[in-house]
Amino acid sequence: MRGEVSLKMPLTKHWCLDRNCGFEETSHKIRDGWKCPHCNGPIMSQQLRNKKKAVKVDEETAQTMLRISLL
Repeated sequence: MRGEVSLKMPLTKHWCLDRNCGFEETSHKIRDGWKCPHCNGPIMSQQLRNKKKAVKVDEETAQTMLRISLL
């Protein structure tokens, strides 16, 4: 396990629901019920279990945001 760190707290991904804002953060902070620090809009969050899941969530979020912006 060289070069990797095992963390006890799961990573949490937070992103702003305002498509014009684009705020996105992945950290160990808990932001439930918080507002976006950039636009003061609502924030969604999801806990990430491992690196593969984090990449999958990033790809799904990008696809969802693309679909929303095309509408």
